[in-house]
Amino acid sequence: MANDVTKFFSGHQLPSREKLAEALSGFAAAKNTLTGKALLKLTKQGIWVFGIDNEVLPSGTHLIANPASLASGYIAWWMGKIEGEIMQPLSMGPVDATKLAPVNSGGVPPGKKEASGRGWESQASVDLMTQDKTPLNLIYKASSLGGMKTLLGLAGDIVVGMQEHPDHVYPVIEVSQDSYQHKEWGKVYTPLLAIVGWLDAEGNPVVDKLKVGKSLL
Repeated sequence: MANDVTKFFSGHQLPSREKLAEALSGFAAAKNTLTGKALLKLTKQGIWVFGIDNEVLPSGTHLIANPASLASGYIAWWMGKIEGEIMQPLSMGPVDATKLAPVNSGGVPPGKKEASGRGWESQASVDLMTQDKTPLNLIYKASSLGGMKTLLGLAGDIVVGMQEHPDHVYPVIEVSQDSYQHKEWGKVYTPLLAIVGWLDAEGNPVVDKLKVGKSLL
């Protein structure tokens, strides 16, 4: 098999391993740009996954959040698809619910007996980035009560962190999950997004000397 490989690729001069790795990283980065942000979600089984292939993101993974991307708004589902979605940055205030256009969501589809969707539902979102050599852009959106509480809580923690230290710009987030027992649905998992560190404006880790000193006492 080894001889077959060398004969097949004999017309191609292989670059050094370092240059080849660098070039392939460029292709991976280009793929990220073309595919845009991969949707990050917590499954009903309590597993974090992302992208159309539902690739697993291990619990405890650290991601970098973009505070400016925190957004809120509304989403409407109709027959399993998004019928409408309006989001805007938290810095611009809430979306005016009185100006939302009418949607089919919440009504009964033709030929069906049960309603599809629940009309316009509140939603929040944040952009995240992996810490890989070739970073992957993610977006986490939530319209469930647990997800909304998590994102709004994260927004509050970010504000407090920025007020604590002038170099706190990008929070490092650890993704994990909690659960509770529901009488009807059984074990229900809820997302956890906890700040475990900070990066400055250049992307360098911020060391809080005061907190480090206290931890040594």
